[in-house]
Amino acid sequence: MAGARPTLLFAHGMYMNGRSWAPWVELARAAGFEPLVPSWPYHDGEPAELRCHIDPQLGRLTFGQVVRHYIDVIGTLAEPPLVIGHSVGGLVVQRLLNGGLVKAGVFISSAPPRGFVSLDPHFFRANLPHVNPSPATGR
Repeated sequence: MAGARPTLLFAHGMYMNGRSWAPWVELARAAGFEPLVPSWPYHDGEPAELRCHIDPQLGRLTFGQVVRHYIDVIGTLAEPPLVIGHSVGGLVVQRLLNGGLVKAGVFISSAPPRGFVSLDPHFFRANLPHVNPSPATGR
């Protein structure tokens, strides 16, 4: 399809949803791309509402299910998209690239794959609740 705008797929991180990419959507359109900003399963909707009513299935969502979700989205497209991901979305981008499912990808401050440790202090600060060996404090 000549003249079609290339799709630019955005992949968000763990504590965000597709709406977090809103400032980038207009920039992408202005640059000639067709932006696509799907949210992960159980992440779609207004962030304030989602924080008040957390779907219990969200806690059981696996990385594999998130990747499968993006593969399903890509399967609806006429051609492989370009992708940009942040944090866990960056790790999703790496999996999509590795699977040959996208044209090209950019990962911003990507979460490391299982078995790798980041020594970035910002990574530790953001992820301390997930790696803290102390028992829950009830907060």
